[in-house]
Amino acid sequence: MTTEVIPIDVDRDREQWLALRTRDITASDIGAVCGVDTYRTPLDVWAAKSGKIKPGSETNLMRRGKWFEPAALRAIADERPGWKVRQAGVYLTDPDRRMGATPDAIAFDPDREGVGIVQIKTVTRRAFERNWFPEGTVYYDVDEIEPPLSYQLQTIQEAKLGEPLGVKWAVLAALVVAEYSADLYLPEVTLSEPAWARMQESAAAFWRSVETGTVPVFDPERDREAIRALYPTAIEADEPIDLSADTELRDALDAREAAMKQINELTKIKSAAETAAMARLGEYPIGLCDAYRISWKVQHRKGYTVPPSDPRVLRITTPKGK
Repeated sequence: MTTEVIPIDVDRDREQWLALRTRDITASDIGAVCGVDTYRTPLDVWAAKSGKIKPGSETNLMRRGKWFEPAALRAIADERPGWKVRQAGVYLTDPDRRMGATPDAIAFDPDREGVGIVQIKTVTRRAFERNWFPEGTVYYDVDEIEPPLSYQLQTIQEAKLGEPLGVKWAVLAALVVAEYSADLYLPEVTLSEPAWARMQESAAAFWRSVETGTVPVFDPERDREAIRALYPTAIEADEPIDLSADTELRDALDAREAAMKQINELTKIKSAAETAAMARLGEYPIGLCDAYRISWKVQHRKGYTVPPSDPRVLRITTPKGK
């Protein structure tokens, strides 16, 4: 493996950094490519790396992480005064495997050999309790912390690509923020060779699918927007495509039909209750009914013009007799 080390300032050189990331599976992509990311799917990454969709703009979650990064570095300095920690300021890339990484920070611990990778995560208290401990753990126990697998893979990739820099160890720095407190946890990440081998295999298979135009299997519950982005227009066709042999689709449509009936019935119940509340309030703007608080106020709505667009509209009709 040959790693290229490219000095970069993510804020100042943002366009260059984004261009470098486009050609690689980055450490933040690898969890999705391996199918273990909570937020992204293999199809999300495939659509972006294939050039089918443009990279998304910076989200609030991404901005929060960027803003809290200096706070996490300060917290590490307070909690580990013997360490020397600084922002990495580099992009690491293996051009042969087309895998890359932007480490948040590197650390020097006088009690261990080599350099350490520090991957920083800003986490709410609720998300930390829900996602960073093994199932069944009741009480906080630092020894029981188990970071999400996608974060572990991200850190492993950064560390493995950082080996030319002398990287020998890695930690995840979880800055856990609550309303009136902030805590730092530094769980070690095992640099598993079998995991790294599997990650490289997944990356190679991913790039083969990009080169051949083989679309990954989609997740019906998570890939709606990716599918929309992949197929924004429709071809001209005189006859419909026959999908009758697709039993999986037929089962899904049957389930949708059953769900629509339940939704319609529940919508009627909801509407009737709301109508009853409006009738009881009459001219009053607010009412109380035991623990329920009902508000029916006048609200001004500004006018606006919707710009023209040409989206694809999905309609599914119910078969007769159902």
